[in-house]
Amino acid sequence: MSYRSKIFCAASSIFALALGGASAGAASLQLFNVEGSSGTSATSINASGTVTGTCNGGPCSRHGTAYFRTSDGTVTTFNVPGAGYTQASGINDGGVITGFYDVNNADQGFVRNAGGTFDTFEVTGATSTYPAAINADGAVTGVYYPGRNTLPQGFVRASDGTITAFAVQSATSTQPQGLNSQGAITGVWSDQSNTYHGFVRAQSGSISTFDVPQSAAMILTAINDKGVIAGTWEDHASSDHGFIRAADGTITTFDYPNGLATIAQAINVHGAISGSYVSASGVQLGFVRAPDGTFTSIHAKYNVTDADCINRHGAVAGSYSHYLGSRFGAFVRTP
Repeated sequence: MSYRSKIFCAASSIFALALGGASAGAASLQLFNVEGSSGTSATSINASGTVTGTCNGGPCSRHGTAYFRTSDGTVTTFNVPGAGYTQASGINDGGVITGFYDVNNADQGFVRNAGGTFDTFEVTGATSTYPAAINADGAVTGVYYPGRNTLPQGFVRASDGTITAFAVQSATSTQPQGLNSQGAITGVWSDQSNTYHGFVRAQSGSISTFDVPQSAAMILTAINDKGVIAGTWEDHASSDHGFIRAADGTITTFDYPNGLATIAQAINVHGAISGSYVSASGVQLGFVRAPDGTFTSIHAKYNVTDADCINRHGAVAGSYSHYLGSRFGAFVRTP
C-alpha cells in the first residue's frame, strides 16, 4: 500500500444528523458530508472542533478536494490554485492546514494559512512530497519519495520553511506519522527484511527506535505534547493491538475488550486515545480509550467506523462506510 493511501484525523452546505453515541451517555454524534459529494473523510480535528479532510466526487475533484468544517457545521472547500486535486492531512489549533496537491502529475506539499493563503513546497529532488501532520508552531512532517520506484523517507519543514530530510540509520524506509508541539516526531521505519519498527525523533535530530516486545511489526504511531506515543502493533498471528509508550520508554499494550483487532490511531494531551476495533461479530467500530483505561465504543453508521483523530477536549472525528472501499461519510463526536 502506498504512503499516500495511508493518509486518512468556497462555502458549501452539508447535511448533518445528531445522534446519541453508542455507549456514550450524553455524547453527541454528528454525521456530515460535503453536499453532492460521493464521499467525505475526516483526517484531523483541532481544539476548537474544526475538522479537516477530503471530499470526492460531485462538486469535489474525483481524486480529492480539501475542506474544513467549523464547530457550528459550516463547511468550506478549497483547492491549491492550479491543482488537479488537493487532500488535507492535518490542522493545528490556529486553523493552519497541511496536506498535498497534484501539479504536473506529481504530488507536493502545502500549508494553508488561516487567512486562506497558501505556501507550497517540496523536498529538493523529490518526485512526491506527502505531509502527514502539523504542530502548533506550523512545523510539518511527512514523507517524500526521492525518485521513482523508491521507498518513502522522512522530512520536517520548520515554520520558516526550512526543510530537513532524515532517515533512521540503516532503514530502507522512514515514515513519520505524528508531530508534537516540542518538535518530536514519531513514525515507523522498515529494515532490510521489510519489518516495520517504531521511532521517535527529538527536535535536536537524535533518533531512538523501539518495538513492542514480541511484535512482528509496528504499524501506526502518534505522539502528544507530553511525549507519550500511542499506536498499533501486529503480532505473529497478524492480529492488531494497541500500545502506549510513556515518555520514559515504558510500553503498555491494550486491546478493546473481546475485540478481534484493535487499531490505535491518535492520542491527546491527556492520554485519551481514539481508534478502531473489530467486534466479535466482525464489525469495525470506533473507540475512545480514556486515560484510566476504560473504553467507549463509537458506531457512526453502517458497518465500518474509523475514529481517526481526537482533540484535547476529547472530541473525536473520523469516517464511516458500508464496508471498506465503499461510499463514505464523516462524523464528529463530542463528549
